[in-house]
Amino acid sequence: MKTALYTANFNVRSYEVGDRQQATLTSIANYLQEIAGLHAHRLNFDITHLNKRGLTWVLFKMHIVVAQYPQRWQDIRIDTWPSSGNGIIAFRDYRIYNSDEELICKAISQWMVLDSKTKRPVRLPEELMQYPRVVVEPGLDYSRKELSESDEENHRGELVARVGQHHLDMNKHVNNARYIEWLTGYTGSTSKQPSEISLQFTREAFPGDEIYLHTSQQELHGRDADPGILLNRLFNQHGELLAAARIHY
Repeated sequence: MKTALYTANFNVRSYEVGDRQQATLTSIANYLQEIAGLHAHRLNFDITHLNKRGLTWVLFKMHIVVAQYPQRWQDIRIDTWPSSGNGIIAFRDYRIYNSDEELICKAISQWMVLDSKTKRPVRLPEELMQYPRVVVEPGLDYSRKELSESDEENHRGELVARVGQHHLDMNKHVNNARYIEWLTGYTGSTSKQPSEISLQFTREAFPGDEIYLHTSQQELHGRDADPGILLNRLFNQHGELLAAARIHY
């Protein structure tokens, strides 16, 4: 039976953890991506179903708040549900629980459907808009704010990667979880894992592209910059913005 609330269990593997034996933020993003795909497949709206219509899903924004990172070999449960939609953007909520049923992570993602040929957004399929919503208190607020670009002239920053075939996903471009790895894995100012990240994806990256990371401290409403909040951006070799993230440590 198809339900608007979907649950799946995951076990944190050794290759999904960092030096503290905790799942990395990239692994968390992969879990969220996987359960979203599983649920969409059950609802007959995953990427394979959309491809038959000449369409595809693309992740536009994501907001993740982590209270506790799961440890290696720990069992976790993830709940997800399509929470809203405005005709162009579909919202999906997530909650992650540890083996003691404690809530350890909340997240929300914003998706768009693109025409596979034109790469332009199209309206969400009508049957998706009509699907029953789960009446659950939202895990996080929906963000309609843009992550602004820096006014600094030198966008490029540090070269962190050259895109190869092994970086590509089913859409034949760099996967969003890889962007998260590049945005968070090369910041030398802290050894902590992020407690919160807000991301916006703006452009695709393809084989041969050079990926540059630009890092700056986030200014808060005209006050001094907070050293615990970074505004990281990824650019390609042409200076085009690929993704931006506000990261809390």
